[in-house]
Amino acid sequence: MRRDRREKVAYGEPVARRGEVRGAFAETVRSARTRAGLTLAQAADATGVSRATLIRWENGEITEPVLSQLKAFIAAMDVPAEDILRALELLPSERPTSVPVPARMTNEELLDEVGKRMNGALEQRARAALADLEAQKRRRRAG
Repeated sequence: MRRDRREKVAYGEPVARRGEVRGAFAETVRSARTRAGLTLAQAADATGVSRATLIRWENGEITEPVLSQLKAFIAAMDVPAEDILRALELLPSERPTSVPVPARMTNEELLDEVGKRMNGALEQRARAALADLEAQKRRRRAG
């Protein structure tokens, strides 16, 4: 049975959750581009992000975009970084009321902070995967 490549689950995420991120990010990217009145080719020229990558973003095929491409897109499309980051679920959809709200961050500051958090999350995932592999090796040796 052939599986659609777009339905692969990255890093153990459930398909439903990934699908939600996929749709929200794709819609946010498409809305920003169409609001700017640009075709995919024009948006690629304006952002420096390839037309093929933009198509994959808008089709929901990429849900973990490269940070440098994301920064270029946000700057060129003049879209609030918060909108993109919320669509990717890298920021909560609403701020908790019990935590003091800091002064509004610039897009650059916000993206730098998210970059730090993403690296930490990826490192955590890599360590968990490595621990899983080590456990599998031990089970094979024992069994």
